[in-house]
Amino acid sequence: MDARALPDTTDVKGLVKYLAPGVPDVVGAELERMLTSMQPAGSLASRLDTLERLCLWLATDRAIDLPAAAAVTGKTRAARLWLLVEVLRASSPWRGALSRLFCGVLVESTALRLFSRTGLPAELRIFSEAADRLARKLLPQPPDDSDLAALAYRLFPDSASSAWLEEAPPGLIIE
Repeated sequence: MDARALPDTTDVKGLVKYLAPGVPDVVGAELERMLTSMQPAGSLASRLDTLERLCLWLATDRAIDLPAAAAVTGKTRAARLWLLVEVLRASSPWRGALSRLFCGVLVESTALRLFSRTGLPAELRIFSEAADRLARKLLPQPPDDSDLAALAYRLFPDSASSAWLEEAPPGLIIE
């Protein structure tokens, strides 16, 4: 960073400009809109919507101009993840709010189907399994906001939507 004073840590657009002066104003405005609209104590459905919007924002593949000290280049899809991490690192109020949102989702959700439902069932009834799979494809499923498998599909419906994760250094994802 340079000798400029750190802006108010709740001013997301100001933090974005301070951390990465070359980033277009619209990027900072989008991030500010997402962070200010999140409701860490809101309903599970509203928190899932926030996570979905955040993942869509992170997956945007337009190049942005990042400083030379950034862990990634602005040409990678991980550039927005770097920007988010840096804003959260500089702003404990936003870091705390997003942390409460994530923790709330994890506490109120179940990962059973995410980690256990694979392959054919133990009873190996091929025709009933085929009919069950066909019915699941054709009939609408009632939403289950507490199912982390459904959330994972909602956040990453195809391989292109997770490309930003593949381009991010592991240390940046962990942070």
